[in-house]
Amino acid sequence: MCAAENENIGLVFGVAGLVSIAGFLLGFDLGLTSSALTWMTGAFGLSSTNEGLTGLLVSAIFWGALPGAVLAGTLASRMGRRRGIVLCAVLYGMGAAMVAVAQGYWVAFVGKVFFGMGIGISAVVVPMYVSEISPPRIRGTALFFFQAAISTGLLVSFGSFWLMGSGEYWRVMCGVEIGLAVTLGLGLLFAPDSPRMLMLFGREDAARNVLQRTLGRHNVQSELDAMRASLGQSGVRWAELLDRRHLGLVMVGVGLFFMQQVSGVAAVTCFAAQVFAAAGFVQEHDALFAATMLGVMTVASIIPGSLLIDRLGRRKLLLGGSALTVSCLLVLAVTYFGILPEQWNLRWIRLVSILAFVFCFTCSLGGVPWVMLGEIYPLRIRGVGMAMGSSANWGMNLVVTSTYLWLADMVGLGGAYLLYAAGTVVCMVIAYRHLPETKDRPLELLEANLYAGRPLRRLGERVP
Repeated sequence: MCAAENENIGLVFGVAGLVSIAGFLLGFDLGLTSSALTWMTGAFGLSSTNEGLTGLLVSAIFWGALPGAVLAGTLASRMGRRRGIVLCAVLYGMGAAMVAVAQGYWVAFVGKVFFGMGIGISAVVVPMYVSEISPPRIRGTALFFFQAAISTGLLVSFGSFWLMGSGEYWRVMCGVEIGLAVTLGLGLLFAPDSPRMLMLFGREDAARNVLQRTLGRHNVQSELDAMRASLGQSGVRWAELLDRRHLGLVMVGVGLFFMQQVSGVAAVTCFAAQVFAAAGFVQEHDALFAATMLGVMTVASIIPGSLLIDRLGRRKLLLGGSALTVSCLLVLAVTYFGILPEQWNLRWIRLVSILAFVFCFTCSLGGVPWVMLGEIYPLRIRGVGMAMGSSANWGMNLVVTSTYLWLADMVGLGGAYLLYAAGTVVCMVIAYRHLPETKDRPLELLEANLYAGRPLRRLGERVP
């Protein structure tokens, strides 16, 4: 029987599903804040003239996620992957509890920042952990769980508020977040450690046991030897990312998330109510319905995205999905230029364009960067490398959410969506020239090719 047939798929997917609760909480909290923003600001005594503080509350999780991502690499290297995710669960629970009981604005803001720190750390450590416990054949699918969980969280949150008819019960929803955080933390007590991290800590017997459980075979010595050869020295500094051998990988990691966020998806997600109101859904119930449909599209993209990433490969899925994403943005932009016939029902064209944009984005740009972030870096710099890439993600989230309303006011909604499309096209050209294929490639092969001096585009090629 071949090794692939012996792989313990149930264990790997079970662990990937458990730690993806972290992604679910991200989507759930974004939907919660967007849907209940009016009720939350009313509870804290903010009027319609306090737009600055209202916007700050919306972006609070990103202010926490950015430093969380910066610290994540160091935490993952010193605490280990599994314990790092447990820390995330603690931050989630603490942040959600503060928001749930908050009577004043700043308590809620600080709670959101703590919650965001958990998101920033988990977005680095979870892909790292899953990539290191997964056999190469199913690694992409297992890693896609995190993005799928974000989509599911958005749907559950938007759908819950739409069914309830208002955001009045937002404190109860914060209680749901606390329960999920506890589930994540307790569940990890029974999950295996990363075998590569165990090797880094000198626990070879424990690493052997985990590999035997996940690969489903007794002889795992070749995998252990490959890991041992890749360990190098244990002390890693951020400055090592500037080494000429690593700088290209850093540019790939940062570039993937720049490409992801320059599409403007954060504006659509975080300002869903405003986006759909501008599209023509001016009634609150209609806007919540449209937002729920957005959640439906993100979840509908889970199955094709998770299947295609290990069939088409990372490059083809990213580039093909990006092209479709750009097409949707262009159609959406045209509806705001006043050149379409007046008798056309533009609000439905806009709705379909937005939903198609979200579907295509989530299948490709939404998931591929997170998958590749856990694959491209050598073991000894994986923590700080992934932290750098994730920091770029949250930094770009802040830029997009902070400039969306200003950009729409300056160039109009059509101009804003056109700029997002143009930025994505530029990134597609760069990705086509430099992005490697990591599908089915052992992590140690990518590392060996890197240190052998192969160009970025050829890191996934097998040595004859």
